Amino acid sequence: MTHKTALTLREAAFVFGTPLKEITRTVDAHAALSVSKVIKGKQRVRLLGMPDLMYFQALIDVGHLLTPEGRFELHQAFLASPKGPLVTFNKFQMPVKDLKRRVEEKLEVLRRLKDQVEGDPDDPFIKGTSVEVYRVGALFENYTLQQVQEDYPGLSLDQLKVAKEFSESIPKKGRPYPKKSTKRVLAGLNFDALDDLSSLSLRRINQQPQ
Repeated sequence: MTHKTALTLREAAFVFGTPLKEITRTVDAHAALSVSKVIKGKQRVRLLGMPDLMYFQALIDVGHLLTPEGRFELHQAFLASPKGPLVTFNKFQMPVKDLKRRVEEKLEVLRRLKDQVEGDPDDPFIKGTSVEVYRVGALFENYTLQQVQEDYPGLSLDQLKVAKEFSESIPKKGRPYPKKSTKRVLAGLNFDALDDLSSLSLRRINQQPQ
């Protein structure tokens, strides 16, 4: 990863294993954290660069020791792009190289996951297929891996695991997909009851005076 790295807040929540609401709260508390904004459709998407990501990693390490003012100073120190081996703020010093290495290791996990999907980042397909990642991922709330494969026999176990991990790591924006597949919905219908209802309706029609 290069210094041009930019993650959405959802991606950052996955990278650091932190609830999205906590990432959002921190970003809102530090106006400078949102390094850039891009327009996607009708939405403005906030992006976090490497200095911001290093700041989040530092918060994991020492955030519990800092006051709100100290956290702000720490973030400003990273935004200043320290050239030496240490970033210094207040009475603290933190190793820049080590922090960046740990961030890049987490970014590599995200990169490998994203390499296995394609298309619209907000609603991608499993790579090499026309199957939506989130459509498959939604089924795991009710069914096991083996049961989901019964619904999608054309997908490998590895592809199904990608859908599950991606959906859990980067939750879908907007309306979720159904938690039951069309196949299972149809299988659960009582067609005999429908036939009985149709027969009853026909008898009533035939019994009506002409």
